[in-house]
Amino acid sequence: PELEACRALGPRAVERLSTAMNELLDGDGLVHARYLGQYRQLVACWSRMRLLCAAVDELPWSAEMTEQADRAVVHLLRLTRADGSQALGPTGRDHAPEPKWFTAIARSTGNRSIVRLARAVAGAKVDLPSEKRVGAAANDSEWAELAILRSDWTRQAARLTVAYVDRCARSELAIGKHLLFCGESTISLRQNDRSCTMESDWEQVCWETNDDCDYLELEAEFSGGIKVQRQMMLARHDQIAYLADAIVCAEPGDLSYETSFPLSPKLEFQPAIESNEAQLGDHKPRALVLPIALPEWRSATRNGSLVADEHVLRFHHSAAQVRGLYAPMFIDLKPKRFAQQFTWRRLTVAEDRSVVPADVAAGFRVHIGNRQWLVYRSLHPGGSRTVLGHHLYSEFVLGQFTSDGTIDPLIEIE
Repeated sequence: PELEACRALGPRAVERLSTAMNELLDGDGLVHARYLGQYRQLVACWSRMRLLCAAVDELPWSAEMTEQADRAVVHLLRLTRADGSQALGPTGRDHAPEPKWFTAIARSTGNRSIVRLARAVAGAKVDLPSEKRVGAAANDSEWAELAILRSDWTRQAARLTVAYVDRCARSELAIGKHLLFCGESTISLRQNDRSCTMESDWEQVCWETNDDCDYLELEAEFSGGIKVQRQMMLARHDQIAYLADAIVCAEPGDLSYETSFPLSPKLEFQPAIESNEAQLGDHKPRALVLPIALPEWRSATRNGSLVADEHVLRFHHSAAQVRGLYAPMFIDLKPKRFAQQFTWRRLTVAEDRSVVPADVAAGFRVHIGNRQWLVYRSLHPGGSRTVLGHHLYSEFVLGQFTSDGTIDPLIEIE
């Protein structure tokens, strides 16, 4: 700035920087998912320029830029794994900066709460700031095509990160320092022995967050008049993840479905011998996967499977002459429950005293230890329906049974 020519370029440079931030960020500091791989470099660059502007009076740094930069740092911390690497990116300490890097980035904001949060994320034993000061641990941006489902701000938190750019859906599920799966999740559909191709981008149709859980629903169109609605839920206190695809068809037919999730290289797929569930673990079990659309016992299974092929988790489900198919996975993330008895059952759904076919609405009961959950999903519109004695008008309900037999919904979508 001591050179007159450079000093004259300063305001224009800051203006260009402001334009770049507006184009890359969603207005709340979150980068678009397609630039997620460069997010840390961008935030570091902006933080450095912010400090330069503070040192030179002639370089303006607007209040809007301040807010965007502060929120960008918080999002960067929100997307940080327990090992310091970034969600949906390469894993391991080789892809993580030094802990002091996080603190330096946070100090550029001048916000003590963000600095304390950065120190906690980097592994320091400090008290976390309140969510009122730094925002909720979970976040969603439809513009950025990126959602972060997170139970809390601690390093031990359960985290489900989802990016859905164009026709590619990438997701990552982790609990504490243990990564369960990360990468592109594919869907394969066949109707009447014909392959169905994806004909639209993924579009967000629902985002809900409350004290109990975070919930995201996406939708895409496939050939043959088929819609796929992907549900993802992470329950904070119950420590469960729920992943499901609802396939809705315009015309009935034989339907075959398969979805895949790339498993972490450090985990092994450990299927049960006589039943359809499986554990994911290393030297200890880390997650219990229940494919609740399938019968519990393998001897009764005719229409699907849960397997791992080349370290990719594959869930297959099929049905004949149906107008829809519902394929949910109920994932328990609390190892202390794994030794307890568990079971699941498909429930009968009724409407006007008549049984509703499984391709119109589906209900399930999941029982682990002393806890039980009810799952209901409508695939086609209808009136009041009954499942396990509960009257429902909703499209989707996932709730836990209370001691008096009523349902306490974690999430309910009308």
